[in-house]
Amino acid sequence: MKDELKRVYLFFLRKLSTFNELEFNEKDIDSFLRRLGKKMDLVPLGEQFAWDYVSFQFCYWAEKKHIRRRGQYPSSWIFGEKALKRWEERGENWSFFVDDFLGRMEIVRPMKYFGADFSEVWEEERKRFYNTEEGYVNCLLNSKYDSHSLSCNRCKFSKTCRDGERNL
Repeated sequence: MKDELKRVYLFFLRKLSTFNELEFNEKDIDSFLRRLGKKMDLVPLGEQFAWDYVSFQFCYWAEKKHIRRRGQYPSSWIFGEKALKRWEERGENWSFFVDDFLGRMEIVRPMKYFGADFSEVWEEERKRFYNTEEGYVNCLLNSKYDSHSLSCNRCKFSKTCRDGERNL
């Protein structure tokens, strides 16, 4: 999760920053993940969450006339305590505004699901339904248990899924 957040943050920074030096502090993401981990399980979060969260924060700051020179986006502004609170309190139309912002900045969301490697697609599905009855049914019906998957190994249905695979 940390690597995904950092990668998406640096992508936006390179795209939107007007400065040569890219400001990044590892401690900001570490603190963010600790705070977020107290509120939710981080295991099911993946690249889609990183993309949504970081693009939401950049959308917010790009529209502001901030005190520092325009084009600087310190990692503390994206991953700080106020940023997390802003994310938690976002309105239901947040994705509309983010999509509008991305369009104006000529940024296209990654289309991961059209790649040839479906193991990544199934892992995203496992994360999306992690530790839920819906996920258990989905995995069981589609025979998607994977002993190498962190999501499968940590899921409360892991043993049942694994035994179900053997009985098919």
